[in-house]
Amino acid sequence: MMQTDNRDLKSSILSMILIAGTIFILDQLTKSLIVREFYLGQRSEIMSFFNLVHVRNYGAAFSFLSDAGGWQRWFLTGVSGVASIVMIYWINFAKDEKVMEKLSLMIILGGALGNFTTDLFWGM
Repeated sequence: MMQTDNRDLKSSILSMILIAGTIFILDQLTKSLIVREFYLGQRSEIMSFFNLVHVRNYGAAFSFLSDAGGWQRWFLTGVSGVASIVMIYWINFAKDEKVMEKLSLMIILGGALGNFTTDLFWGM
């Protein structure tokens, strides 16, 4: 019984690393690509309803706190870090049959880790 539980735990951790890690890597690659290939403000139309634009957001969603004076960088970095820890905890304690819940949390974890890294190293 213990060996099965151990294997399930290892499988769950491996799944979390693969899914959250893939989202994290894609997040960092796309951000790096935009910063490297687009000048600030450059716009590229992908489809008639979807444009890619290089902007810098030093706050949270929709530039919330972007003009707060600098303290928001560390606050938002902390929020991303805490959110990542909560997601890891939640994923590990979610029931195995709740596959969609776990998958959703792993995707959110990848994004939270991407935001944490961006806030920590790029300040935006």
